[in-house]
Amino acid sequence: MAIAEDQLDIWAKLGPIQQLTDTYRSISSTLLDANAPFANRSKEVYLQGSYGNDTNVRGDSDVDIVLSTSDTWHYDLDLLPADQKVRFGNDITDVPGVGPSFKSEVLPWLRSQYGAGFIEEGDKAIHLKPNNNRRSADILVCTEHRQYYSYNGDPEVGHYKGIRFFAADGTSIVNFPKLHAEYCTEKHQTTKEQFKPVVRILKNMRNRMIDRGLIRDGLAPSYYIEGMLWNVPNDKFSYYYNSTIPECLEWLQKADKAKLLTANQRRWLLRDGRPDSWSPADFDAFISHAIKFWNSSG
Repeated sequence: MAIAEDQLDIWAKLGPIQQLTDTYRSISSTLLDANAPFANRSKEVYLQGSYGNDTNVRGDSDVDIVLSTSDTWHYDLDLLPADQKVRFGNDITDVPGVGPSFKSEVLPWLRSQYGAGFIEEGDKAIHLKPNNNRRSADILVCTEHRQYYSYNGDPEVGHYKGIRFFAADGTSIVNFPKLHAEYCTEKHQTTKEQFKPVVRILKNMRNRMIDRGLIRDGLAPSYYIEGMLWNVPNDKFSYYYNSTIPECLEWLQKADKAKLLTANQRRWLLRDGRPDSWSPADFDAFISHAIKFWNSSG
């Protein structure tokens, strides 16, 4: 028996945002402060993650913030035809360096502004602990990345713009948070504004399953839930969540997993051993448990 529609309506609603908004404004102001040691760098600050994509639910705690500099940029040419790769290699002989690690400039500034005890250097991002009305935040310090699909002499055009950062073990990771947000919004519009509420329902189902010990925490990150649902055909999203949820889960269970994309359309959603892909085993486990949870009425 399916989960009641009134419960799904509750789960579909956007979580509280005022405290998240205040937290983002405060941290953004600190990162853009004219007195910061990196103030002269070309940079931008923006949201990513659940809050940035309007898929946050009650219980989401962290505000995910990107601090990216374009003083330097990394690139890949995998999508270019051979002749354009040669031309690019002849033209682009030196990309300006960013000098000292960007993160090494940001960390001392944040410690001076918030107190050393509130700052932790995580595997990928700088974590700011909560205090009073301020929510916790993950600040991803990164540089610009360009995935070229065309090159005709101007390096400022003909590429998908993303970000590049490093894990603690030195692994280089490329992501495209702005494309992710753009395509999720487009999907939301083409599904008659059903996509993001369905993401919230699946996130609430995941949280309920974690609370009951049915799945482990970390099995299904929000980013990948958004990505998997982005792949579901638009006609599976209907007005009633009681119809949409089982339709989406059934489609995902039967889908050719090797062909699923992340929502940014630049990476495969499911691959083993890649820092930018979801483990196929974790995907299978989540879908299997979600279907059982649904059929047991939640």
